[in-house]
Amino acid sequence: MLLRALELAGIPSFHKMAVNRELLRDALTKGFIDAVKAGGLRPPVLHLSAHGFEDGIGLTSGEVVQWWDLGGLLGVLNDTVHGQLMVSMSSCKGLHGTKMVCSKGNLPFLALIGSQGEPTWPETAIGFAAFYHNLAESGDLDESIDAMRAASRHCGFEWLGGQHARDEYNRIIERLKTEHEATSPPPNHPPAA
Repeated sequence: MLLRALELAGIPSFHKMAVNRELLRDALTKGFIDAVKAGGLRPPVLHLSAHGFEDGIGLTSGEVVQWWDLGGLLGVLNDTVHGQLMVSMSSCKGLHGTKMVCSKGNLPFLALIGSQGEPTWPETAIGFAAFYHNLAESGDLDESIDAMRAASRHCGFEWLGGQHARDEYNRIIERLKTEHEATSPPPNHPPAA
């Protein structure tokens, strides 16, 4: 349905079925990069439709791809498109994909679109169709998310920036280190009896 909606809106797209880890890696490393180089995907948006949960995504084969693993693959893609990759997670718990920024290395996306909750298949199909149509018309992420929420009636859709998510992660880690140091005894100091 989404492919037909993109076609009707005049939005170039590329579709690849990736039912297991090997096909997913192939789709991301070869298929997507070839499509971007062909000039059809502007801005470059990777739309992943999968089972989602807090730790990653589940593929049709039953294999699980952890967020950190997916982040490593997407970091290479994002570099290839000069830091402009937008990732749409058409899944439950898709915004848990912000955990991808915890990976060392390249930032995996410019923006992540999805939901913290569990939207239904109709909500994601209708929501993303409205999102892409509006994004092609206006180029505005906030406006496009508003259109997505209105069309799907799922208020949990939102977008998060990759650098913002990484900065927030680093702030949390620093705070935890500071709290740990404040509650730990000084080095070489025997514990109180």
